[in-house]
Formats: sequence, C-alpha cells, structure tokens
Amino acid sequence: PLPDDFDLFLVPKRTTTDPEDAEENQTWLQTTFDMFIELCVSICLESMRTLQTQALVDEVLAILNNCINSDCGALAVSGLRRLEQFVSSDLDATYHGEELWATVCHMVRKCLSVYSLPSPTAGEAAMMDQDEALPEKRLVGLNSVWLIGMLLSNSSFGIGIRWHLFLMAGLSRGIMDWERAAALVDQPETVLAASNQM
Repeated sequence: PLPDDFDLFLVPKRTTTDPEDAEENQTWLQTTFDMFIELCVSICLESMRTLQTQALVDEVLAILNNCINSDCGALAVSGLRRLEQFVSSDLDATYHGEELWATVCHMVRKCLSVYSLPSPTAGEAAMMDQDEALPEKRLVGLNSVWLIGMLLSNSSFGIGIRWHLFLMAGLSRGIMDWERAAALVDQPETVLAASNQM
C-alpha cells in the first residue's frame, strides 16, 4: 500500500474504512476514466482560451471515439454521455461548425449498427456468442438514439439539413439491424433449422 501522505493526482483517496463498500461504489470508470476525461477536456478548453486554436478538440473527440467503439458497454455509454456534455456544455456555440458535426454524427451513427451478426448459416456457437453480446450492444444503441434525439431536437446547435438526414438515415438502418438481431435471438432454432436445410 501507498503511504498516507502520498498524493494521488488522478485517483481520489478512499474515504471509507471498509474496502468492500469502496469497491461496490467505485469502479475504474469513476476513479480513473471520468477524471482522465475531465482533465483532457479542461486542457483542451484552456488551450482554446489561451492559444485561440481548436487543435485539441480533435484529440478529445478521438479519445471519446475510442471509448464509444469499445467492446465494454459501460465504457461506450460513458463515452456517449461525455460526448453529449462536451458538445452541448463545454464547447462554445462559436465552435459548432461543419467539421465538428461531421465527426460527431459519424461517431454516433456508428454506435447504432449491430456489427458481426451471424449469418443464417452460422453455427449454434456463433448464435450463443451473439446472444451474450447483444445486451451491452443494446445499451449502447439506446444511448446513441438518445443522443441523436437530443442533437436533432435542439435547434441551437445549428446542425445543417445534411447531417439531419444523415442521422435519420442512420436511425432507419439501425432499426433494421436491430430487427434482424431480435429475430436471431427470438428464434435461433428456426434460423438454425433453415440453415441446416440449405
């Protein structure tokens, strides 16, 4: 263990004496991820104020994009929530431009798709693996729909018609993907029987 007077720059010191309580209430997302992202955003905003440059905005978006595309559902949802806060609260409206909306819309739309769905000819093992992965993907998809709704309904963002249509098309494609995923989960025996007859 670390000495009591050791300064922790990212992870706050535990205030509870019971380590089990601390572990239940604190995961690495709260102790490390949130603080890391906040530091990155604060450095970005300070550079924008001091140097009058948007160079670090792209870096923050790249970090959030990696979080959103993670296989860990909790990390992806945290990334989506932080992306919403970054765009709506942290960035001034003067920085809302075509390039920002292009990046954000592509990031969010990618979350709607259900990647690597097994084909009808896939075996039972592939169906089982997909069945276990779908709950986390469903949670990420739900939060991305929420974020798209927030972006489309808030006229103060000034998203152009091009990106409105892009997000709406992404929603329709996402609905079709999820319908197919639901069919695979609800009737795996039917899909397997059809694939065996082929």
